[in-house]
Amino acid sequence: MTVGAEVPYKRYVYTGTGDYTYDFKAYKDEDLILTYQDTSGLTKVLNLGIDYTVTRNSNDQGGTCHLSYSPTNGSLEIRRAIPIEQQTDWVNNNPLNVKLLEMDLDRVVMMIQQLEVDLNQGLQVSSWRGNWANNTLYYVNDNVVDPATENVYVAKEKHTSNSSGTISDDIALGYWALALDVSNIKDAEQNAADSAAAAAESEDNANAAATTATAAAQSAESDAADAKQSADNAEYWASQVAQSLSTVPVGHIMAWTGGYFTNASNGGYTDVLGDPETYLSPFGYVICDGREFQHASSPIFNAAGRHVPNLTDERFLMGSTTQGSSGGSNSIDSSHVHTTADHTLTINEMPHHRHNVGRDVWYPTSTMRMSGGDYGADFGSFNTGYAGGGEAHNHGDTGSAGGVTENRPKYLSVIFAMKALYGAGPDINVFLVQSE
Repeated sequence: MTVGAEVPYKRYVYTGTGDYTYDFKAYKDEDLILTYQDTSGLTKVLNLGIDYTVTRNSNDQGGTCHLSYSPTNGSLEIRRAIPIEQQTDWVNNNPLNVKLLEMDLDRVVMMIQQLEVDLNQGLQVSSWRGNWANNTLYYVNDNVVDPATENVYVAKEKHTSNSSGTISDDIALGYWALALDVSNIKDAEQNAADSAAAAAESEDNANAAATTATAAAQSAESDAADAKQSADNAEYWASQVAQSLSTVPVGHIMAWTGGYFTNASNGGYTDVLGDPETYLSPFGYVICDGREFQHASSPIFNAAGRHVPNLTDERFLMGSTTQGSSGGSNSIDSSHVHTTADHTLTINEMPHHRHNVGRDVWYPTSTMRMSGGDYGADFGSFNTGYAGGGEAHNHGDTGSAGGVTENRPKYLSVIFAMKALYGAGPDINVFLVQSE
């Protein structure tokens, strides 16, 4: 085996995960160091077995690095970095292993090649070149400023800058390393100034806080007394809630509303306690909506097929000597259309009356006279006899339905709920807040 004149590193523009080859000799995967550099010049040494794996060629001359590191831009350098050490112990008078001797000599040459690269890139006089420029020859350790960011970079090898791009393009090729991050320094300066201003403001706030603390200390004793009173009240209300939960009988139906009105005319209703079922169920109440309800601890609803009353269809509760009957309607037919039959009055049904009859009679002869006197003309009137009894009569009035009308009195809608089991009640602290 021999080691030719070779450069023990290779650089790529990094395009993301995939395969990147090298052509120099390396005996072990651990003899390779892979370094990623982002577009700003910051570098990261990648981890074997995590960020990449290696497949060496059969003769150890070159191979392939399989990258799984996620960035998709920047540069990648594959460098041979075998330890500078003698790993073989050669013993006098032992048989000479020529292959092993050849490998040790190869390693010496590879170490010299590595040192040559380090010397070429490291032992160069640093030169300040000012702002980076296109089409310019730069040498190892030249320092330049990126005009866009004011960051300072150091050249890693001799090269001529690109003709039309920016320093970022050459950074991606691995020609430059970040030496001074000016943007971070400026941020630090601004943060320091901001911190100084904040410190001054904090001093003023501290003085004000001291004054406030004095007043707060003076009221602390009063607050402690109030807290004790609140604790006593909480204990009292806890006992009241526990007692009420145990004394309200199962089967009790109550009317419930969880809000308030904004005026005395029941206008502007505002809900406060939210969903009725969420609020009432801890007390053992079930909404009276006709649902099937079953619970093992309920004295009433401890089996399937049992429904709570349905009071959601505008029913009202009516007192009675028996339970469970229902009926009635939400509307009533109260309008009518009237008709009369024809009727002919009888004589007795007519009012008592008589008729006056006028007369105009000419008597040409005495024989035609109606009463004494000379014949001639006779004028006057006379009355007929009375008729009609003035009795009562009717027209056979009949009625029929003509429409449906609203007949309910003024009302206020509420939620009816039935106590179905003995609940534990809500959290006592919530209850106290809601009862204040």
